[in-house]
Formats: sequence, C-alpha cells, structure tokens
Amino acid sequence: MEVFDPPTEEACATIVHGTTADTDKAVAAAKAAFAPWSATEPSERLALVKRILEVYQGAHGAEPRTDAGRAVHRT
Repeated sequence: MEVFDPPTEEACATIVHGTTADTDKAVAAAKAAFAPWSATEPSERLALVKRILEVYQGAHGAEPRTDAGRAVHRT
C-alpha cells in the first residue's frame, strides 16, 4: 500500500500488509529472541545493530527514516 504525503499528495512510502499468521510468527520469534538478546553484552548488541544498519545502507543507499515511531523506506 502506498502512503501519500498530504501537502504534496505524492507517494512517499510503501507499507506491506501482513496477515495474522505473519504477526503470530513475528511475536513468537521476538519472544524466543528476548532471553538471549537480554543476556548479550551491550557492546555486542551495539555492534550487531551497527552491522544491521550497514547492511540496510548497502541495500538501500541511505539510513532508514522513521515517522511516528514506525520505520519506513522512502520511495
């Protein structure tokens, strides 16, 4: 689904629709990851998050943007 910028009425982002099954799968994965992630040293967590950002930038050529707390990829 495209998201439009109200002042310009131009498409500014794309949102992918998920199913209930997608949501259930994501919640189960988050619950399974919580204990190991919490036990990881903060410096190691930071290194992992930085690596994720590097991979994102390599694929999209820019940093992810956030609007209202939700990450979006600008089109």
